Amino acid sequence: MIKQPNIDSNKYKIDKDLLDSSEAPSNCTLSDTEVIKKVSNYINYLESKKTALQTFRNEDYKKEALSISPLWLWKEASENDLIFFKGLTSFDDRVKTLIIKIFNHENILISYKRRRFNGRKWVTASKTSPNKTSLKRVVDYSTPIYIVEGHHDALTATLLGINYISIPTVAYKTLNEHELQLLTNRNVVFLPDLGDKGKSIEGMHILADQILLITKSVYIADLNKIAHLGHIKNLPNKMDLSELVELWNQGLESFKKHLFEYSKRGEI
Repeated sequence: MIKQPNIDSNKYKIDKDLLDSSEAPSNCTLSDTEVIKKVSNYINYLESKKTALQTFRNEDYKKEALSISPLWLWKEASENDLIFFKGLTSFDDRVKTLIIKIFNHENILISYKRRRFNGRKWVTASKTSPNKTSLKRVVDYSTPIYIVEGHHDALTATLLGINYISIPTVAYKTLNEHELQLLTNRNVVFLPDLGDKGKSIEGMHILADQILLITKSVYIADLNKIAHLGHIKNLPNKMDLSELVELWNQGLESFKKHLFEYSKRGEI
């Protein structure tokens, strides 16, 4: 947990202008240490308000939370998964947006992304490079590790309670030593997005090729086939894990059961 410092509200306003990538002054030059300090100051400021803001009693937060996952998943998610979700996120009440924190492999906070800010899905803290870092969570060593794409899917996977490594974009083409170590001797299932002209599937095949010799098994899953197991009809042309969960209407245990069963007979 990041230690809560004393934050001067006027200083915070200056830091905010420097950190929002859409607003950063063109002549802003900061060292990596200064940037990380400013990221930490901003997140610590939000963390000091977490108890009051990150609750469904706050209608603004509830709206953002339900844009991540449907109400049934929030109701059925385990207490540990809800706690982890809140630890991975913050909420900025002034701009009514969810924040996801980005940590490096040493668990040091290096960046954050604002959700649905300035008309964009995710806005990155200026002068930071979070898309060079994956998000990871392994909670059950008896079940597969799922490779998903994007920060939204990472949050959805958190509430589902599944093991995951979330690559930030389709441009993420090389697994680092920390990810390789985590995947060694494990069953691994890739969950590529559908409907992006095959870019996600192609990218995940590139990653899968890098771990064939070190894993127990490697599968590339088809979200459409998982949806069919849940008898979902009229599927959209574009779909990721989060959108599949949004369409699911049979509850958490049913979703995880079908996901695990399909993962045993996946394909690469």
